[in-house]
Amino acid sequence: MTDEPIKKHCVVCGKILPNNLSISELARFGAASQRPDQSWVFHCVARHTREQIENAVAHPPAFHRASTEKLP
Repeated sequence: MTDEPIKKHCVVCGKILPNNLSISELARFGAASQRPDQSWVFHCVARHTREQIENAVAHPPAFHRASTEKLP
C-alpha cells in the first residue's frame, strides 16, 4: 500500500479538489454535501447546479472492460 492521501474529486466533472482541506472545511466553502445516508459528495463550488450534482450521484458512469465487448 502507498502512503498517498486520498484525493477528493468533483462528482460531476472529476476535477481534483484541494487536498489540504478537511471535509468540514470543504462543506463550509460549499464544495461538499452530506447525503441522507450520511455519506459525503464532493463537487466544485458555484460551477455545477444542484440538479447536475444530484443527477451525477443518481447515475454513476458504467465502466466495463474493453475485452468484454463483442467485435462486429
